[in-house]
Amino acid sequence: GLKLCRRCGAAWYCSKECQVQHWKRHKKCCKMISSSPEMGLRYVKALQDYNAGVKQTESGEFDQALLSFQEALEIFKEFQNDLIISVSYYEIGSVLRRNVNTKKL
Repeated sequence: GLKLCRRCGAAWYCSKECQVQHWKRHKKCCKMISSSPEMGLRYVKALQDYNAGVKQTESGEFDQALLSFQEALEIFKEFQNDLIISVSYYEIGSVLRRNVNTKKL
């Protein structure tokens, strides 16, 4: 089964080896989340906004999805996690493209 980061509880890994490989990227985020309950709550809020954006995109609510992804992105920037920031930008671009393509139809 998946293993949870014991320090912050915000990252899941398939093995100890994956966790070790990811540590360099996860380190800053992990320390921020585990150092303050407020930061942990902000991280959870960002994940909720991100997940809402995914669901809104799937249901065609492109304008709302864009707002959800942008809200998540602003919080993720605080954690300086390049991977999550890149994925958020990708999702925003995807929503914008789908929205434009839908309006052309």
